[in-house]
Amino acid sequence: MEELKTKTRALQGRLNSMEKKLNSSAERSEISFIRDQVSEISSRLNSSRLHLDELKRNSADHTSGLQSVERHLEELKTQNTVQADTVKQLQFRLNSAESQVKQQQQQTDRTDQTLEVMNLQRKLNMTESQLDKMNAELEVRLGVSEKQLEDLKTENTVKSVQLSMMESKLKNCNNTTAFEVRLSAGEKQLEDLKTENTELEVRLSKSEKQLEDLKAEKTVQSVQLSLMGSKLVDNNNTTALEVRLSASEKQLEDLKTENTVQSVQLSLMESSLTETQNNTTALEVRLGSTETQLEQQTAALEFRLSVSEKELEVLKTENTVKSVQLSLMESRLTKSQNNATALNVRVRATETQLEMLENHNEVIDVRCGANEKEMDDLKTENTVQSVQLSLMQSKMTESLKNTTALEVRLGSTETQLEQQTAALQVRLGVSEKQLEDLKTENTGQSVQLSLMESRLTEGEKDTTALDVRMTSTEKQLEQQTAVQSVQLSLMESRLTESQTNTTALKVRLKITGTQLEQLEKHSEAREVRLGVSEKHLEDLMIENTGNM
Repeated sequence: MEELKTKTRALQGRLNSMEKKLNSSAERSEISFIRDQVSEISSRLNSSRLHLDELKRNSADHTSGLQSVERHLEELKTQNTVQADTVKQLQFRLNSAESQVKQQQQQTDRTDQTLEVMNLQRKLNMTESQLDKMNAELEVRLGVSEKQLEDLKTENTVKSVQLSMMESKLKNCNNTTAFEVRLSAGEKQLEDLKTENTELEVRLSKSEKQLEDLKAEKTVQSVQLSLMGSKLVDNNNTTALEVRLSASEKQLEDLKTENTVQSVQLSLMESSLTETQNNTTALEVRLGSTETQLEQQTAALEFRLSVSEKELEVLKTENTVKSVQLSLMESRLTKSQNNATALNVRVRATETQLEMLENHNEVIDVRCGANEKEMDDLKTENTVQSVQLSLMQSKMTESLKNTTALEVRLGSTETQLEQQTAALQVRLGVSEKQLEDLKTENTGQSVQLSLMESRLTEGEKDTTALDVRMTSTEKQLEQQTAVQSVQLSLMESRLTESQTNTTALKVRLKITGTQLEQLEKHSEAREVRLGVSEKHLEDLMIENTGNM
């Protein structure tokens, strides 16, 4: 507008100079014409006066018309200045708004988007690295857990083998029932031996009574023999009787010695029987204690087996829960990846929108260039109008036509300017709406980023919880394995003790069997001796009856 003002001022100066030049040129032409045609001037003075009057009138009319035209031009100038001011203001506002929009869009969008993209990339890189680390750690832990499970399986197999061995050992221990049967058989044999010993004692008591009776009879017989000896002193049979008496006395002495030996043997048998009874009671007590220990051990083993089975079930459930948690983690990771892809898609969409906005801005720049070109055209038209105004002095009719053309053109320019201002206002509204949409999208992206961060924090918390659970389960497994190893060592020690006890019981049973066999042999020998002694007694009885 300042250029237009300067140009209008220059045009006004040119108009004044042109008027002066036209006046000077007209005077010169008139002077030359007067010099050349003085005669014609004199003849035409009257006509010139008339023409001068007409010209004065016309000049007055033209001056009034020029004044009206100048007023109209001044009004047009004022309108042009006002419109130029409004156009300048609108252009300034448009330029400022576009510059602000561009700056804000470029600064905010580029900076925010670059920052968001960088942050997203960093976060994605961090999340990917964390996820890779977590996946690696989880894979390592899964491998460790799988190894531990394999170790547990191997330990379980070993324990199952050990349990089978324990069961076989328990079966071997159950063979103690056979030993118990043998002990019961031995006890029965001992009872039979006791009954036989009682019978032998009864027989011995009977034989002792018979011996006492025989002693009494012998005393009687000795008295009778002494009487008979006194009576049969003279008889020659005294020598035979003495021989028989000496033989009977020897037999009695032998019987006494045999009775003493048998009494000693019976005392030894009684002591051995008491020892065997004590040993059998001790064996029964030990067998009862071993049976109780075996029952307790079997109950403890069954309890431990149930506990181990429960622990295995708990481990299976924990493994299922961990597999479910891993599947959930994988689903969350897939969701995060999908969200990242969606964010990338949105970033690409925003980039495309920015490119569209840049294209719109370029179109607006092109249109502003067109407006500037139109302004230049208007400036050229103003120059043309200045030329036309210079020609207005010579051709007022053309000036009027040019003024009408200028009015028409000014109306068209006004309509164009109004249309352009309306279009610019509409574009400003659209740009403001786009800015609001971008702000809302930025707020939505910030909310989504906050949600992503919250999800990532939740995922980190879940991973930390899984780490804690994995460590706790590992510790529990280690403790359980240690406890089970200790229990197995105790069971092995107890089994070795039970085996030693069973071997000792076997040895003792063998010893008792040998002792029983010896007792049977001694009892048989005693029976033989008793039979011999009974035969001797019968012979003595027969001899005594014969002597009687």
